[in-house]
Amino acid sequence: PGFSIATVNFSGGVVYMNLETKVTKGVSLPVDGQPVPIRVAEKGPDGAIYMSGYPGGSGTKYDPETGEMVSFGMGQAEGMASIGDKLYLGVYSGAVIYELDVTQPIALKQLFRIEGEDRPFMMTSGNGKLFIGTIPDYGELGGALTIYDPETGEHETYHDVIHNQSIVGLAYHDGKLYGSTSVDGGEGINPTERAAKMFVWDLATNEKVMEWVPDLPGATSIPDMISGFTIGPDGLLWGAADGIIFAMDLETMDVVKSKVIYPGVSRYGKWQPVYARWGDDGLLYTTLAGQLTVIEPHSLEHTRLDTTPVMVLGDDGHIYYRKDSTHLMKIEVSEGYTIPEAELAIPLMNADFEAPVSEDGIPGWNV
Repeated sequence: PGFSIATVNFSGGVVYMNLETKVTKGVSLPVDGQPVPIRVAEKGPDGAIYMSGYPGGSGTKYDPETGEMVSFGMGQAEGMASIGDKLYLGVYSGAVIYELDVTQPIALKQLFRIEGEDRPFMMTSGNGKLFIGTIPDYGELGGALTIYDPETGEHETYHDVIHNQSIVGLAYHDGKLYGSTSVDGGEGINPTERAAKMFVWDLATNEKVMEWVPDLPGATSIPDMISGFTIGPDGLLWGAADGIIFAMDLETMDVVKSKVIYPGVSRYGKWQPVYARWGDDGLLYTTLAGQLTVIEPHSLEHTRLDTTPVMVLGDDGHIYYRKDSTHLMKIEVSEGYTIPEAELAIPLMNADFEAPVSEDGIPGWNV
């Protein structure tokens, strides 16, 4: 009866709400939507690649084995991480955390909302727990660290871990979290801090035990964002800032390896962390400075493959990445091989100087 309010939602449908009855009704429009940019991507526990679109409204699951692609309703996920058979998704706005059991038909289960936070860009796991780094709400500075225990269903949130900075890098190792920040907060407010920082969080006491601005060799400016944290097969903490890749000793937190791979890059990034994944071949695959790059960790030799802020390594070892915003691309990675040194018998007269030396010199030899 009477008037109804009509509005278009972010997934492209029309929603009506009747002012008298308060009944709502959604209607899908009979038109095909245009593709939206891939926001983030992550490999799920089932080996499928899960992607979120920007602006939100739908997610997509791609199975590299079958080539099947399935879309499903989802908000704008900013980060994803797995524990066991569960994929966890951090959705904007309001930093809502969802759980997806990949062994069941796709159905998102809302777990909790991180109060005061907005964008859960950094999600990782360790020792059976989920660790979340967030960007605060609009007009606010100072992100939070949230720790979720799937066994108990409880979570703890620690705000303003680094004063007026958001958390965009996390890596777990041996009871500690190694974190990094961006000076940027929510939309609508300017940063107050000049330099991105690193910190160490003790999970036994849930206290920050270190905080510092790293000295990165070759840096020509102070980074606004440090991210791309991953523990390498060598036991070092690897990270990225602007065009620099670096590795730190976990005992001393000294930089023991670094290379300016992309000179002249400064103030790269705001919220979205650099991807960094280790292949079975021992190589580091990363989106350093928005460039799809493969790095040999001993020599730090590198190869640039393409330009992208989003990449995943599949169970098949291949690279899956975003290209031109809306396309999912694949680069096949071979096992590679080494050509052995040739062992050839080369006939040489008088090889052991067995012939007597004459007045003309050594037989079979010359200057």
